[in-house]
Amino acid sequence: MNKYKKQRAQIVAKEMVEKLKEKGYETYYAEDVEEARKIALELIPEGATVGVGGSETLTAMNLIEELRNGPYKFIDRYQKLPFNEIEDLYREALTADVFVSSVNAITRDGRIVNVDSSGNRVSAISFGPRKVVLAIGTNKVVNNLDEAMDRIYEIADVFGSRTGTEHYTHFSPGGGGNG
Repeated sequence: MNKYKKQRAQIVAKEMVEKLKEKGYETYYAEDVEEARKIALELIPEGATVGVGGSETLTAMNLIEELRNGPYKFIDRYQKLPFNEIEDLYREALTADVFVSSVNAITRDGRIVNVDSSGNRVSAISFGPRKVVLAIGTNKVVNNLDEAMDRIYEIADVFGSRTGTEHYTHFSPGGGGNG
């Protein structure tokens, strides 16, 4: 990333940290992926049961491997299992001590936007584990809900538009937060 894009990303990230703090979220700023991974892991107590939402962000952060190999009881949704067994893992993640995910988009005014093909991530973030850790990069920041939905259709592809697969969808614009 060139220095001007990096400076812009830093400004946006710091603005979003402040916006989310105003809304009651506990927020952290990370300079890079390595620092973000470190912060996320520090928020998860050793021995905790940990569920995750399907997330390219968590994979890119190498957080899935850290959870899989760390001192946690990781509910591994990425196993090669029949879908009905994966669904059981989704349900188990709802009662985990900690749920870790990313988001599809976040608006400049701090609305977290998630659309989910099975509902497991939206459910867990909205109601489930007592602690939710969200990794949100500046690539997820959009100006408004319309842009959030555009990002979901064009980039996140949770509706399966690229595969032609039809999914049930769940929309959670988010309000205040509990961390």
